[in-house]
Amino acid sequence: MLKTLINNQVNQVTVNDLIPEYLRVKELDQCLSDVEALGFSSQILEYHFFHQLHGDKEVVKPYMIPSVLRPELDQLKLELSISIFYYSLEFKERSDKSDYVALRDNMFKNKFQSLVMDCHNDEMPNDWRWSMVDDIVTHLYYEIVEHNNIDCVDDARDSIRDQVDSSTDIYNTDLLKWLQGDLRRESFLDDGFKPENGDIYNIIRARQYEEIDFIAHTILNSFDNYFDMF
Repeated sequence: MLKTLINNQVNQVTVNDLIPEYLRVKELDQCLSDVEALGFSSQILEYHFFHQLHGDKEVVKPYMIPSVLRPELDQLKLELSISIFYYSLEFKERSDKSDYVALRDNMFKNKFQSLVMDCHNDEMPNDWRWSMVDDIVTHLYYEIVEHNNIDCVDDARDSIRDQVDSSTDIYNTDLLKWLQGDLRRESFLDDGFKPENGDIYNIIRARQYEEIDFIAHTILNSFDNYFDMF
């Protein structure tokens, strides 16, 4: 249903388009949680209580049993949360014509703003960090929503390695420019990322890879709980 909604909107999707679906899923998720908390030993009792509790017959079909519905609902929460993050990011243009990534104004902005700041790893706000956040979120969106390659956060962790690698600079001049962007980038946080051999550019590349990996896993750790949306 979510993918159909997005496809029907072509390239005009906004977070506001997704909010009715988000509110529907949030309500249904709460009802499921209320039923699950009672710990029914019988699916029949579970079924009857759930259908009395949730009166939206357009959403809750007669065959729906909470324990059967939960995996489907969790997958929808996964798709919705990354879709909302993806459509909350936008490219804007400065007076000097340079582009930068920013967050759109919507009900989730403060939540995502805090997460993006966590991704800065104590650096001052800068375009490179915002750009990497956009790279990671875009990758997750296409893998989860567009291509249906990811069904859970654990799968996302396995998938993210290639994206971290492809986001790392390959040109030496770009690596030097990145290193100059913040003096705190000159030291490894984890020596496990440091190559045993290699020239100075391989070392800088490994250091940059470490920071992109940090950004990716900061997002994934928050994504583990659907960014606390539900």
